[in-house]
Amino acid sequence: MVDFKTAFQALTGNPPFPPQSRLYDRFVADGTDNIPACCNIPTGLGKTSVVAVWLIALAALRGNIKMRDLQIVVGRN
Repeated sequence: MVDFKTAFQALTGNPPFPPQSRLYDRFVADGTDNIPACCNIPTGLGKTSVVAVWLIALAALRGNIKMRDLQIVVGRN
């Protein structure tokens, strides 16, 4: 079993924010059916860290094929 908080801190150097922990829980809750289509997060609240969350979830799910694809789109309003 992967300890998310320990793995996240090892990858990023920081403990996860509560929303990042909830996103991880959502990723691994039922395998793959609970992945959000997008994360609309304000500046400075850890959008880039979604990559670390996804990577840890991928490891926890042992490479589940549905978890392999991560698309990041950066835009400005």
